[in-house]
Amino acid sequence: MASLRDKRGRFVSKGGSRFSDTPTPDGVRLAQLLEQIKRGPSVKIGVLDDGKGSEDRQGVTNAELAAIHELGAGVPKRGWISATFDRVRGTVETNARILVGHVLDGKLDLEKALGVLGAKFASDIKETVVGGEQIPPPNAPSTLARKLSKTREGSTGEPRTLVDTGRMLGAVSWLVEMVRGGKS
Repeated sequence: MASLRDKRGRFVSKGGSRFSDTPTPDGVRLAQLLEQIKRGPSVKIGVLDDGKGSEDRQGVTNAELAAIHELGAGVPKRGWISATFDRVRGTVETNARILVGHVLDGKLDLEKALGVLGAKFASDIKETVVGGEQIPPPNAPSTLARKLSKTREGSTGEPRTLVDTGRMLGAVSWLVEMVRGGKS
């Protein structure tokens, strides 16, 4: 088998002509992508808020309230974020593979690809709460009565578990960080 290097150690094609030392535009783009990946980009998805508690909830933040419900800390456990992940895991993996292909092909930059994944999964989390079956267990009779007393006249919908004012659900979002530990 013929060597792919000439006498000076430079790479050559099978026909003997030397490969160019000048990187192609695709080579430059892929090298830049590799440098981005080395910086540890990520997307955070969940209940992201400013950390300020609500006075009507004794200072509890949306993120804290979400964790209380997700883990069942003093209230019935309603694993709405983990249930969403279990339900859409295959779709998220498929979407990630497609987006990686678009990034490698130069059709989409890495930050936008992570943003697309974040937006889609945040939407899936919200849909778990407001669409389809209620998140079990059902509201306690006292909670149901309180929610019904706040319902607008003419409303036909049944109060949903995990939805009271809508602030916690409204805080479901995503954040792309292009540098490990830093915001994009």
